[in-house]
Amino acid sequence: MGLDSEEEVATALVAAVESYAAAGTGTRPLPQAIEDCLHTLLYERGSDGILELSVSQPRSPCITILGIVIWVTEQTLSPLEAEFQLDKAGGAVKALTIRAGDGRISRRNAPEYPQSWRKLHRIIASRPTVDEDWAHVLHYEFA
Repeated sequence: MGLDSEEEVATALVAAVESYAAAGTGTRPLPQAIEDCLHTLLYERGSDGILELSVSQPRSPCITILGIVIWVTEQTLSPLEAEFQLDKAGGAVKALTIRAGDGRISRRNAPEYPQSWRKLHRIIASRPTVDEDWAHVLHYEFA
């Protein structure tokens, strides 16, 4: 991506989501920049790619994007959740939390890549509900 720091990548991710939200999320596909930034942020944590991103909650004051992360060494799959807290006007992102990997299941015991669409859906549906159960939680605050 050509960005130097994690903060720059997070800022680029926020800009892509703000642009997406400003255009009205509807049923439009997510911009490639969102997937690219999520991949870049998770690469240092062992990610080999992102699959099946979709908007779960396209409403103000929060946009939630769900998907699947592939772990490079094990070639296994885990859930991914990116939550963008918007300001009251519903435009600017105030905070971003990215959660990846189900900490309740070792990477070695996670489902292997590839999987059917139905099994991918089950991975997302059974994702952790508290931060302590995720393998990685990244949080960023924006002015």
